[in-house]
Amino acid sequence: MSWGNSGVVRKLALTSLLVLLVGLLASCSWFKSGPKPATPQPPSAAEHWESAMTYKKAGNFAMAAVELERAIRIDPNMYQAYYNLGMVYADMGQNMQAMRVWRAGLEKARTGPDRLDYPRAKAISEIQTARTALQDKMIAQTKPKPLPTPKIEPAPLAPKPLPPAPVPAPPAAAPKQPKGKYGVLYASYKRKATAAKAVNKLKARDLPASVRQAKVKGKRYYRAVVGCCTTRTNAKKILRRMQKMGYKENMIIMKLR
Repeated sequence: MSWGNSGVVRKLALTSLLVLLVGLLASCSWFKSGPKPATPQPPSAAEHWESAMTYKKAGNFAMAAVELERAIRIDPNMYQAYYNLGMVYADMGQNMQAMRVWRAGLEKARTGPDRLDYPRAKAISEIQTARTALQDKMIAQTKPKPLPTPKIEPAPLAPKPLPPAPVPAPPAAAPKQPKGKYGVLYASYKRKATAAKAVNKLKARDLPASVRQAKVKGKRYYRAVVGCCTTRTNAKKILRRMQKMGYKENMIIMKLR
């Protein structure tokens, strides 16, 4: 082969090598710009809620509490999460933790937006009812048990007295009030006089109101209560009537003692 032909061969070899390199670079850029796998999205507040209800139904209150806490962090205005989280803590015996959650839920429900899945009025009513029931339970648990009554020996029999003169029969006793009465808690006050003023205003509007005394954490309160009903359903009707009359919406239904 002549030197002229060898130069042509070298040029052809260099050209082929350049074409091969360009093809390799193009293929690498295609792989880099190809479709990327989708990034998984974190669970939503509703998905945490569903998981919590499943754990609660199975009796796993600890995991139910964890899921409800996560739902609240994602959606701070999920009022039903506050209500159920307090119930879960109460079921676990963590009463103070339940009261803390319900207090935060009430603040959110009173200032937050209304919701179709759990309206503000319903959230306020149910959370306040649960708080009152737990407070009564905690107070009952702290009351000391009564001491047993000592036995008293009977006194010696006295001589039989003369038969007394006949007296008219006493009037028939008033019928006993039915047990389990329900009423609407209008407000609670530290002074009895203030509660009495509120009751007089309620009576002026033909509402059967009265002052009832209660102790909460060792402190005495006086409650203005509208009591009338033997069932919770009738009490709810009175509550709706009072709301239509313009009274505040954070009143609750309670069982009267």
